[in-house]
Amino acid sequence: MKIKMKILALMMIVVMALTGCVGMETKVIIRQDGSAKGIITVSIDKTAVNAELKKQGASDAEIQQFWTGYKQELNADAGVIFQEVTRDGKEYIETYEITNFSKGSLGKKLGFNKNSYVTADTLYGTIDLSGTDDEEVFQELSAMGGDISAVTLTFVVEMPKDIAGTNGTISETNKKQATFQMKVNGKTTMYATTVPGQTISDVKAKVAKANKVKKAKIKKLKAKKGTKNSKKRTVVLKIGKVSQAVKYEVQYGTKKNFKGAKTRKIKKTSYTIKNLKKATKYYVRVRAIKKNLAGYDVSSAWTKKSVKTKK
Repeated sequence: MKIKMKILALMMIVVMALTGCVGMETKVIIRQDGSAKGIITVSIDKTAVNAELKKQGASDAEIQQFWTGYKQELNADAGVIFQEVTRDGKEYIETYEITNFSKGSLGKKLGFNKNSYVTADTLYGTIDLSGTDDEEVFQELSAMGGDISAVTLTFVVEMPKDIAGTNGTISETNKKQATFQMKVNGKTTMYATTVPGQTISDVKAKVAKANKVKKAKIKKLKAKKGTKNSKKRTVVLKIGKVSQAVKYEVQYGTKKNFKGAKTRKIKKTSYTIKNLKKATKYYVRVRAIKKNLAGYDVSSAWTKKSVKTKK
């Protein structure tokens, strides 16, 4: 019976994962000006896939039909480049996806967590593949008896200068390049620097300091009288300016635990809270928000105060 394209594609995915005939490499080339280029390469061992699919009962014609369709799909994706290569007598299909990143907030742009720090001289960050759709796939494959360690995920960073310290492996042929093996269903922390004497602990301390935000003070919280016929009241809020803050978060409500409270994000340090009930006690809290070294928002602790609206 003829094997349908979708079924054959699913078979290939399973075969690749269970036999280790697929590998993915993410390479980041960091330029001197702080910008970067990312290259994702997926290498499929076509020879191994063909051999395994034959064991599954696929004919030569059916296998050829799949590869023809697969290459047509690749050609249709404008962002993907692919080529067929032969190494050590084996056929491979390699796909490449290239992305350029402007300088600034590289940690976030490269997909590291919020505690990352990526510059022209240092890369520090964690890639977390747990809690993702990929992890569910790996769990399913494990349940089928597959070895998820057969799936090779590699991260390579190339710096503008020779690497002075790393928790990865420095290339023997290119001292500007370090390689890391990523965990397919967990977290992997990577560190590489061109700064002599700098340690990963030094960078962690720098990141921790940058993630701290000074508390925003409530300088004024005053209820205002409404007009004669108005059924609603307003409260004027003024916040003490916090250095490096890009915005402030304001929450207000009638419950002390702020359950069901309304949230507003503002860029200025003054804000009028409107449409409040008459003669009602409101709880208000504010916090400052700034961008950290990775480009993510980080917040200060809350500052709380209460006010009663006018009758």
